Amino acid sequence: EVQNAKRDILISIKTPDVNNIVSRAKNHEFRKYLISRTVERMWYAKLCNGLIHALIDNLRHPSDIENEEGLANADFSAGRKSAAIAGGSYAYEIMHLYKLARSLHISVLGERYKISPPQRYAY
Repeated sequence: EVQNAKRDILISIKTPDVNNIVSRAKNHEFRKYLISRTVERMWYAKLCNGLIHALIDNLRHPSDIENEEGLANADFSAGRKSAAIAGGSYAYEIMHLYKLARSLHISVLGERYKISPPQRYAY
């Protein structure tokens, strides 16, 4: 196994996208960039009154989408232009969803984990 493998990624996303993920209307995350294959968990962060609300999922690497019922799934599978608008070239299925019991303040992310949102992503 690779030492120091990147197992987690924190991604800043917009509040409407968080709401769609929580309601399960959105069951895939679309990205314009390829995420490291060592990543197992994706953490979603949204800024709200100085707090970070994070949700995590198990990550499936880019593949054809079998379930076309989620937001933008059918467009992505068919290669339609609207899939690019929806987020990009790579799809990651949201297998499980968890919510932190307590939100993390931005200062904790900076001091403890050396992460300073908002930024596109951080391993």
